Amino acid sequence: MQPGAPWGIRSKTRSANQDCLEGTAVIRVFLSYASEDRARVEILYQNLLAAGFQPWMDTHDLMPGEVWSDAIQRGVQSADCFLACLSPRSIVKDGVLGNEIRTALGQWERKGRGSKYRLIPVRLELVQIPQNLALLQWFDLFRDEQWTELAKVIRQVCEPKPAPPAKWLRVVELSSLVAALALGIWWYTSPSKSMRWPSGPVRLGVTVWKLREATAADKPGAKILVQPHANQSAPLEFIPERADLAKPFVIGDRVRATFESAQEGYLYVIDQERRTGGALGHPKLIFPTMRIRGGHNEVHSGQLVETPPQEEEDPYWEFKKGETGYAGELLTVIFSRQPIPELGAAKEARYVDENWFHARLKEWTLPLGRTEAGSKGTATAAEVAAGKNGARILTADDPRPETTFSGTPKRGAPLVASFALNVS
Repeated sequence: MQPGAPWGIRSKTRSANQDCLEGTAVIRVFLSYASEDRARVEILYQNLLAAGFQPWMDTHDLMPGEVWSDAIQRGVQSADCFLACLSPRSIVKDGVLGNEIRTALGQWERKGRGSKYRLIPVRLELVQIPQNLALLQWFDLFRDEQWTELAKVIRQVCEPKPAPPAKWLRVVELSSLVAALALGIWWYTSPSKSMRWPSGPVRLGVTVWKLREATAADKPGAKILVQPHANQSAPLEFIPERADLAKPFVIGDRVRATFESAQEGYLYVIDQERRTGGALGHPKLIFPTMRIRGGHNEVHSGQLVETPPQEEEDPYWEFKKGETGYAGELLTVIFSRQPIPELGAAKEARYVDENWFHARLKEWTLPLGRTEAGSKGTATAAEVAAGKNGARILTADDPRPETTFSGTPKRGAPLVASFALNVS
């Protein structure tokens, strides 16, 4: 089958959301911070990314072999908005953070103070604003949930203001408003308030990757870097290879998974241990968690979601010998048109109420179509980049997911698909 054949996860026709995510209609935000505040700023990065911004953060955007000072200067100069993240730790430093702020101030002066370029001091904690930023109004981000207000501020000051409508348009707008109000009344009095998906089947793509150690012959962009453990002197490099789910894994195999959909919605992944004879363990929610994308689980067409994330110390699951009778894992993927409150993100993976889970499976499960790509080989650089931070959008020219589930859920219900990772 040629790339772009109508299996439906991706399209050559780009949506406005895809353009936004890839930078053609996006606000570019540079994040400047002290290394001690990396964890806080990482949450802000993931929140901005999920909201459709294009944030720049050194841990995500500095590529191997780049001259870091040149890359940072390009990042500052190409940004629409510069956020200087301030804390008691950052204001005593002058090095990299000070250079970034001076570059941003120079950019602000060159573009003119009336331009759309914005330099915003963001206080992560109660701290005195440095003298060189004292002329600027700051924003207090003392709690992570305040990022939504910060996002509104960035959009307000960076997005171009539309021209006032012509007088003849106002009549059209008034009639449109009346129609919208009527539609709203229908929406809130209809049986379901869930987001409407396009008619036809919902499609969900899944690829399970088996990791092997990289060799000199492997392309650099397709490698996943694993940070060294206490007994290692250097990072390890792994290459993801597409796994055939019809073949069992063995103890010691390292695997990871990526997910994508043709529709916009909310993704949930639940894991259960499989035992010989068919018994299943307690259901555990492994996505979303606050450790992955800051807890955001909204998915857009062509956007890849991976678990475990590449940023983890161990970005894979490893099958280990446990109790007698261990037979692998069962992954249940739930793709919903609206958030599911019972499956909200916690800091770490967490167990789900078993009675609630089984009741929902009984209510939501329906026969699904399942198509296997039958592809072999390693991940492409595009797939690795798309999985790393979600900013790279996959198109019909990229390899398709290994397994595609499709079905038409009941009204208001999500799509539910399960697949096993068998261990021999």
